[in-house]
Amino acid sequence: MRIQFMLWTIWCCFLARALFYCAAVPLWEGYDEYSHFALVQYVATHNGQFPLGAVPPNSSRAVSESRRLTPGAWVIHDTNRGILSYEEYFSLPPSERNSRRERLKNLPVEWSREGAAPRESLYEAQQPPLYYWILAPFYKLVEGWSIPSIVWILRSLTVLIASAAVPLAFWAGRRVLRNDAMALGVAVAMTSFPELFVLVGHVSNEGLAVTAGALFVFVVLRVLDGPPSLGSGVLLGISLGAALLTKAYFLALVPVAFVVLCYAWFRHAASRSDVTWQAVAAVGSSFVISGWWYVHNLLGTGTLTGQFEDAQAMASNKVSFLSAVGEVHWAKVFDLMVYSHIWLGGWSFLVVRAWMYRVVELMLFVAIVGVCIQAIWERTGLPRRKEIGLLALPYLTMVAGLCFHAAQVFRIRGSGATVGYYLYSLVVPESILLIAGLARTMPARMRLFPIPVVTLILIGLEQFGAWFVMFPYYTGLIRHNALGRLPTARIEQFWNGGADTLFDRLSGIGPVSSPTIIAAGALLYGLATAVLLGLAFKIAVSGHRTMPEVPIAADSPKR
Repeated sequence: MRIQFMLWTIWCCFLARALFYCAAVPLWEGYDEYSHFALVQYVATHNGQFPLGAVPPNSSRAVSESRRLTPGAWVIHDTNRGILSYEEYFSLPPSERNSRRERLKNLPVEWSREGAAPRESLYEAQQPPLYYWILAPFYKLVEGWSIPSIVWILRSLTVLIASAAVPLAFWAGRRVLRNDAMALGVAVAMTSFPELFVLVGHVSNEGLAVTAGALFVFVVLRVLDGPPSLGSGVLLGISLGAALLTKAYFLALVPVAFVVLCYAWFRHAASRSDVTWQAVAAVGSSFVISGWWYVHNLLGTGTLTGQFEDAQAMASNKVSFLSAVGEVHWAKVFDLMVYSHIWLGGWSFLVVRAWMYRVVELMLFVAIVGVCIQAIWERTGLPRRKEIGLLALPYLTMVAGLCFHAAQVFRIRGSGATVGYYLYSLVVPESILLIAGLARTMPARMRLFPIPVVTLILIGLEQFGAWFVMFPYYTGLIRHNALGRLPTARIEQFWNGGADTLFDRLSGIGPVSSPTIIAAGALLYGLATAVLLGLAFKIAVSGHRTMPEVPIAADSPKR
């Protein structure tokens, strides 16, 4: 009961922290949020029909107009098209800002069914449809509400979906670490990642991807040590198929499923019939769920992913793929991948101090060293060699997929780039390996010590990024200087009404129009963050005395 209570507490902390981001982050500041929203809107207004044509449909007039009534992320601001940056927006008189907000809240409902003029391509139609099918019925229920209110509802639903990764992280951690305290530490670490809430706190299929990736990892861990059966194969196929119908980058999980099924073939030589049926069930159920989408992509674009970069690269004869691999500046690609995974302040691509990234990178490096040591010299109470392989393999294949994306981008733009926040779809194996790797570098009696260390470092970076960079920038308290650099906010800017100004301005550009509600959300967010830190230290101090080892499954070899 105590373990369940602590798990529920961590889950509630995740929700409180994530829901604050839903309320406070400005409209369309999330990565590609306006296009994701427009696609949900399209599917809802077309009775569940997903756009499958070669040419993406037009975005709605409502979404197009909303972009001109609210400030835009730094990446997409365009004064000529009426999309103002945050600096430009808060240079407007208060009366003009209030007028824009009122017009935004009162856009005609019928505009959601009219096309934008000039045309704005609904480019997220390249995404698999599962997320949009899930959210479309909820959109229909609140179709008559204002766009900010609908965005708040859809963001909150996305967070609820993503929050399912918390218990999955605990169960997966418990399976390989065989200790409830360590498993709770995995859930705490996952809930502390600073970029995670930026990613799941907006309308986007990334929230569903976090849960889909967590579910797949948990299922393959079960299949790894369990007896082969038809039911296990179906469960593996459903989890893989759901992931593939959420994001195309989950094609990186196909080799993982293949390895698990092959492992079962060699391990259970006496029951090859059951192994065969398990494999048939896994492949068949996965293909039934998602195969049609990838066949459609292959026929329509000549690529499995259906992504525009892949299709354009395939059609281009300027640079071959092998030439691109040789010419890409990989040091810059990996640098961008790492810091955009650690923390990137939304679509404005805000960053924190360089040394903060170095601290987290050092922690990750030490964890990698620890994982390698554990793979060579196993220690009881940490993942076994085969479990390390299974947890690391999807991460490695996903990184390989991002490198492929960078090379394809180079072929069409002459400069390779990709972003690391896509790796949050595998935040569960990352959290397990992070805690286990750090624990392996310490004496056995101190294996719980990494839990508060990881939590403190990650939450510390998040607090600085959120309160001294992200929200001050969104509200005009800090601005880009003449050199294009963004200074951090100073503590004294929050005194003498500065905090009130921050909440008041967030209510004028975000989905929630009440400064009081945003301030209350910030209070709950702060309380949840403090509770999370307290839990991390409590687990480290008392976990080894009060939480016994979880018995190894009967079909698992003991060490």
